[in-house]
Amino acid sequence: MRTVAVSSSGRVEVEPDFVTVRVGIHVLRDEAVHAWRNASQLTDKLVHKLDALDIDTERDVQTSQLTLREKINWKTDKRIGFTAASQMSVRVRALERAGDIIGGIVEVGGDETRISMAGFGADDLAGEKKKARIKAVANMRAKAETLAHENNAALGAPLSLHDGVAPRREQYRRHANMSYSESAPMSAAAASMPVLTGTLFVESTVSGVYELVLGDK
Repeated sequence: MRTVAVSSSGRVEVEPDFVTVRVGIHVLRDEAVHAWRNASQLTDKLVHKLDALDIDTERDVQTSQLTLREKINWKTDKRIGFTAASQMSVRVRALERAGDIIGGIVEVGGDETRISMAGFGADDLAGEKKKARIKAVANMRAKAETLAHENNAALGAPLSLHDGVAPRREQYRRHANMSYSESAPMSAAAASMPVLTGTLFVESTVSGVYELVLGDK
């Protein structure tokens, strides 16, 4: 039995529904208790600010890190103080207001604010992945039919199909234009930072083996 093995991919373009922003508070004080207390107070103010900005803090905000560390001057081996930090993941769904929301966050924490962008996302990625997989299967069969035709054969039944290039699993990639990423200290007054949403691409790769039926063209 003659066979042909092929693989192909399919890709769909998705408009993002939200952007995830990592928001941090980083406080340096002489004593650990003061650093921890001040970081806690700033974090609490930040949560209230997010509420005021119409962010659903129960659904779209999650604490990702809490730290308290001694800060040492390694040249003199003397203690500088203690740093307390909290980090939250904030999902901003109002993309048209993302720049204003980020600016509002910075205004609360001032120089003790840290901001970085985690990326864009969509709510129904599972559905978009299915669309990409359907495209990948259609592209794979078209490629197999072309190869069969070039070998003076007809394409028979699929003998095996793999979700991804066997033995690897399906490939899934997301890309977006992200115009805001900053981890340096901020000033107390912050302007709205332009946030460009770009486009997400969901890609699926499939592979399979088809029987070649000789004598037909």
